[in-house]
Amino acid sequence: MIPLTLFLTTASLLGSTLAITAADAAAHVIFSYPGTAHPARLTALAQKCQIGGVIIFKDNVDSKLPAYLAGLQSAYASGGCAVKGPLLILTNQEGGQVGRLPGSPTLSEKMIGQQSNLAAAGNTAGVQAANALKAYNNNGNLAPVLDVYHAEGDFEDQYERSHSNDPAVVAECASALSKHSKASASSPRRSISLV
Repeated sequence: MIPLTLFLTTASLLGSTLAITAADAAAHVIFSYPGTAHPARLTALAQKCQIGGVIIFKDNVDSKLPAYLAGLQSAYASGGCAVKGPLLILTNQEGGQVGRLPGSPTLSEKMIGQQSNLAAAGNTAGVQAANALKAYNNNGNLAPVLDVYHAEGDFEDQYERSHSNDPAVVAECASALSKHSKASASSPRRSISLV
């Protein structure tokens, strides 16, 4: 397993140092793993509150994934962790070329931004993303990306991950997608927009 995000053990706050325990730091580490061999070690770490979450990629998806993630969530809940609430189980369900779980939005963010009714297109994508997350026991979506591309084919536009080169269009689409992704979920879901 490779930690994707590490939280520093000390932080500077208004010129003073705030000490953070190893347990506090562990609660901020998001793990990933390769393939569909869903690791028992990750479940053990969750039960010991030594994990902040897991990010799921397309190569992790198989028919056993929903049950594994439900077990991971149960292990975390049984650990009496200081951080209250569910374990973060994250993925990226932007749509189009970028969808980690089956059932991701059919339109890319760029295609959503080109629709005549931006709110309706964003709403549909949000519902599709929420349904996919719910089916696979994920509670956090790392979409929508709020990038505003500058030129056709640039980094933000290359995989159609930006709704538009107009910030107002990006804001309207992303707002609708996030709102309806949360509203369609039966349990708390997070839409974590990346700028």
